[in-house]
Amino acid sequence: MNRFDLACALAKQGGEICLKWFGGNNTVIEKSETDVVLTADLEAEKFILGEIRKHFPDDAILSEEAGETGKNSSVRWIVDPLDGTVNFNAGIPFFCCAVGVEQDGTMIGAAVYDPITQELTTAERGKGAFLNGNKIHVSPNKNLRASLISSMSRFQDETAQEQGMKDFRNILRSCRSIRIRGCTMLDLCQVARGVFDGFIKIYGAYEDCAVGTLIVEEAGGHISDYDNNPWGPNSKNIVASNGAVHAALLKALGG
Repeated sequence: MNRFDLACALAKQGGEICLKWFGGNNTVIEKSETDVVLTADLEAEKFILGEIRKHFPDDAILSEEAGETGKNSSVRWIVDPLDGTVNFNAGIPFFCCAVGVEQDGTMIGAAVYDPITQELTTAERGKGAFLNGNKIHVSPNKNLRASLISSMSRFQDETAQEQGMKDFRNILRSCRSIRIRGCTMLDLCQVARGVFDGFIKIYGAYEDCAVGTLIVEEAGGHISDYDNNPWGPNSKNIVASNGAVHAALLKALGG
């Protein structure tokens, strides 16, 4: 099994592990006032990391809860075993499992699985993006005023909160509406399939977004930070769009 096929299989299997705990008696570990780790997170992560190490023992791994291992490898797996943890813990059925692969710091394969809808969104660099095997593409909309934008509402500190509220006001003045649904990876997938025209987030960890960025790009979209620099591990924010409204979205964020 090659790495991309394994990523797809593990995203599905990890998602199914999480689903078994949905609505169940999860142990809740408080990471901060706004973030938690659940039994589902840890069980899915343990399984996924075990399978990666079994098939590709020399590869590096960056995982949401376990951190990073094997930094000397040119190949690195990016694992978010349960994205949308707050939704999951509250019984809101909008969460997913994401597994991706990097080569020399560039995402080359991505898989995001929603166990509620049984939707597997995938991408390989240079080969396009797919939903359950069917090719997907970003929306053709060129007008920000007619755009539906998704965002995240959790802020790490007061500075981030103030910036986030400013962003919301600026975008709301310029687009049709904003949706806040609490699962970055699924929101990025829905930019890729044309449900949303754009997505914005501040202070997101690299592993919270990396897998989904490849899916957006392979669906014809564009990824940057708020200053239109290439998005990467050191970025403080992220903008994803269909490409056609990207410049207008960045302008709106600037106030």
